[in-house]
Amino acid sequence: MSKIILAFLEILTLELPVALVDRPYQPEPIRVAGGFRCTVNNIGMSVVLGELPPGLVLSGAGYLRGTPTKMGNYTFAIRAANDCAWTTQAYTLRVDAAPLLASSVERLEFRWRHGGPMPAPQAVTVGSNRVGLAYEVQTIVPWLRAEALRGRTPGAGSAFQGDPVTVLVDPAKLAPGVYRTELVLTAWDAVERLRIPVVLVVDAQ
Repeated sequence: MSKIILAFLEILTLELPVALVDRPYQPEPIRVAGGFRCTVNNIGMSVVLGELPPGLVLSGAGYLRGTPTKMGNYTFAIRAANDCAWTTQAYTLRVDAAPLLASSVERLEFRWRHGGPMPAPQAVTVGSNRVGLAYEVQTIVPWLRAEALRGRTPGAGSAFQGDPVTVLVDPAKLAPGVYRTELVLTAWDAVERLRIPVVLVVDAQ
């Protein structure tokens, strides 16, 4: 008899997206199907086994909301029920640290004399505490250019310590002087942007 009752409701959400510690967590609500033959089909949800990550709460409508305060893997079961039936679904929710970007250098410096060969490219290695993290490199002046090899930090098991970025300058149209700018590295939900100062010294002939 219990198997027939349980079949009236089905929890369609089978996995939960990874949460980040100290970051608001707002995934799609947990989806439930069925219950249409029940006279009162007011489906409510609750945690019936285990515990949610500290800082998160589950509403009766299936919304997980809050800001996780502690990293780890949290296993719990959620029950969906109306006046006629109920069913449960087990989850493991991982709470990770927010990604950090790191660079192999603290600053870059180029020097060029008018009439001489262009400065040689320099390399920056980009790493992170998150494997396979997609990132972008931004430049804000026309004489500076940066090209990431993959645009993603190495995956698990990779022999590489970071993703190489080639940095080039084109000072041909610049007057003698000292020019300062930044190479900016960004990643979605990273703790902060990584800024690498860049100095270009242009000498007269």
